[in-house]
Amino acid sequence: MMPLDCSVNEDLDCGVHWHITLTTLLETNDSQKFSLAVPKETACSYICVFDPAFGPDAGVPCLQHILQDSKKVVSN
Repeated sequence: MMPLDCSVNEDLDCGVHWHITLTTLLETNDSQKFSLAVPKETACSYICVFDPAFGPDAGVPCLQHILQDSKKVVSN
């Protein structure tokens, strides 16, 4: 069982929806806008939120939560 199957997927979904909420008022063609309108925008939104490129505490879900869920999988 993958750790993302436990509860980390929910964190990722919440992170994408949070970013969509924060960027709602941006213009449609703004590169910083998050959207689920079409598959390409959906993929970009999830990749941007999931990408931990800015350090160990960046990205959703955070590294600590992934490790926590990984330990749950091993212990169960």
